[in-house]
Amino acid sequence: MQSFGVRNRGEGRAGRTSGELEGSDSGSTPAPIPSTEEDSASVPEDGETSQPTVLWRNFIAKLLFFRQSEREKKEYNARQGYNKFVYDYAHDVPEGFPRLAAWLHSNDNWNIYRGFGSLSARVLVNLEIELTKLEQKILDLDKADEAHPRLKFRLNGYENFAEYNEEQKKNVQKAQKLLSEYFDFLLKYCQVRELDRPTKRNFYGFYNWMWSQGPLCKDKREFMYHIDDFVSAYKHSEKSTRLGDFMERRLDKWPCLRWLFQTDRDRKKSKNKYVIHYSTYHLKTFAKVVTVCISLAILLLPVMLLFLIPMSRASMAWLVFGFVMLFSMVVSSIADAKTHEVLIGTAAYAAVLVTFLGNLK
Repeated sequence: MQSFGVRNRGEGRAGRTSGELEGSDSGSTPAPIPSTEEDSASVPEDGETSQPTVLWRNFIAKLLFFRQSEREKKEYNARQGYNKFVYDYAHDVPEGFPRLAAWLHSNDNWNIYRGFGSLSARVLVNLEIELTKLEQKILDLDKADEAHPRLKFRLNGYENFAEYNEEQKKNVQKAQKLLSEYFDFLLKYCQVRELDRPTKRNFYGFYNWMWSQGPLCKDKREFMYHIDDFVSAYKHSEKSTRLGDFMERRLDKWPCLRWLFQTDRDRKKSKNKYVIHYSTYHLKTFAKVVTVCISLAILLLPVMLLFLIPMSRASMAWLVFGFVMLFSMVVSSIADAKTHEVLIGTAAYAAVLVTFLGNLK
């Protein structure tokens, strides 16, 4: 059986509590938190113990907790009530609509839905046509009133005279309702248009699971074939990192490294070996560590080369040029910076290197 290509990570789901967040982002063993009278008895209420002392005590308590045996951890979790937590897993719910809904909710990368872009545009066009006709009708009636010796007073707000009727008033009220409907729909359409499109990898992960698992009957899954009309409910452009996404793709080919980016909770989310969840916290931590290492290397490596290796002025200039180019490419690709941010960062980096180069004798 071939892999579905479903390799994604998940944000926190229902069932995560503050007890878990203290220990890991999705692990099943929460860290101790002074939430009972027994745990908080060591911290006096009169404020005599300083905050750093309390933090050190909590840190030491966590270290001691993780050094405990599994039996001691289970006893602690039972005493704190952590063993009563309920976690929602897609494989625990009935097949069909319940499992499909649970599976879509289990991971942000699979939380994609149709945007119905063409249909929405058609509704807007129909409303535009109807409003345009009504607008012209109101203008024609205004011109007719202007030419009438008595009805022209209706344009000034006069009412209840002999020739007066409610036709124009009804037209304006109808236009008001249509405009309200039109603007509400237009704003919602714009909001949907601003949602991120799912990546090709995420869409095929969703499609392969739908195709292989078949949670819906044939005539109920026609929506999944419209590949260009899906939007993601998760803003990847704001919350995800390019390094994290790159690492997820690499883990498809390097399964031996998956354990580094998973917790016990992530492994329990799926019983299907082709459906793999990764820890968002671990992926973001990896991305931050790599980013820091690259930043230090780009900043310090040219300085060390210029300072330690004898070279001509021309070689120094070309070295600075090469590292400035490398810096701008790294900032624009890894950090996903905007154009003006790349320009400002590159100018500052170049100024540092040029200043250092000018001070060399």
